[in-house]
Amino acid sequence: MKTSKILFFSCLIVSTLLFSCSGEDGEQGIQGEDGEQGIQGEIGPQGEQGPQGEQGEQGENGNANVTKLEFDITQADGGAISIEVPEFTTEALQNHVLLVYLEVSELEKSSFYHLPGTIIGLDIRLEYQYTEGLFGLIAYNIDGTPTAFPEWAENISAILHIAMVEINSDSMADKNSATNNLKSAGIDVANYHEVMEFYGLE
Repeated sequence: MKTSKILFFSCLIVSTLLFSCSGEDGEQGIQGEDGEQGIQGEIGPQGEQGPQGEQGEQGENGNANVTKLEFDITQADGGAISIEVPEFTTEALQNHVLLVYLEVSELEKSSFYHLPGTIIGLDIRLEYQYTEGLFGLIAYNIDGTPTAFPEWAENISAILHIAMVEINSDSMADKNSATNNLKSAGIDVANYHEVMEFYGLE
């Protein structure tokens, strides 16, 4: 800054001396007519095309931010069960939203139910709660009173599917964004197969 100021004042002094040493200005002459515009030159040849840039890195797969968990709850009894889930760290729960489904299979036929929701034919509603390291599943009657889990027949299995979908933060807006993205893509959130296919997990 000091050098700039010195240079500025030096130029100012030189300019002052030049103007102070010059003689008196004469009368301004008559302005001449404008000359004719010159002929436009020919367009030069096009330059050579530059080398092609390197190919960018391949993007991540669609399921890179989704973790799928499965638990067999066929032998569950009582009105509530608690499942240990090591993947449920505090950070993971803050940065993921859960999509939960119950698969009830009899021989080669399977039915999937989006939770929380009603299990058709059993007249029970299953709801869930979760915290660090734990996932809880609770059974209710249709009227909202507590009830016990059904006793499945030997040829029936009940598998709990949990999809942990990564989000930007734990705000409610971001948690809703996961289901909103599915709906925007024409995916039925209650349809297990559509959701798993969307995330590349099936």
